[in-house]
Amino acid sequence: MTYKIKLITLFISLFSLNGCMEDDGLYSASLIQLIATPEKFIGKTVYFKGYFDIARFGVGVYLTEEDAKMLNKASSISLMDVVMDQSDWKKFKCDHMHVTVKGKFGVPKETGIPAIVKTFSIFGNDIKEGEDGYCWPLKSIDSGDQSGSE
Repeated sequence: MTYKIKLITLFISLFSLNGCMEDDGLYSASLIQLIATPEKFIGKTVYFKGYFDIARFGVGVYLTEEDAKMLNKASSISLMDVVMDQSDWKKFKCDHMHVTVKGKFGVPKETGIPAIVKTFSIFGNDIKEGEDGYCWPLKSIDSGDQSGSE
């Protein structure tokens, strides 16, 4: 993504820094809103879009693919409860993909950094039509069960 497109994205996102609450208490937020004003979302269930990446040090959702490649943690939100060992990485079909995440936003005691502390679902926005787009909860090899429910 070019610098100009990043600026336009940032500019558009700044117009709605409060997020939108839906009827069921679920907040629609941009990743920029979560990064810039985390205090507005602490303790709330949010959904947002970004670029998913699994790295050796953790799982995160980044503003852009370039941010993920550069491991730019300042432009990402960690998913604290999405823990996978390397054997899980290959079966996780949303790695290196644009996703929509639904989860509880908070500040874990371990890090003190705002993050998703409970991930309810991860949906792959780049999944081919006709395929199941839900990537979390992680599919069990034995059961074949993978649903987007909480």
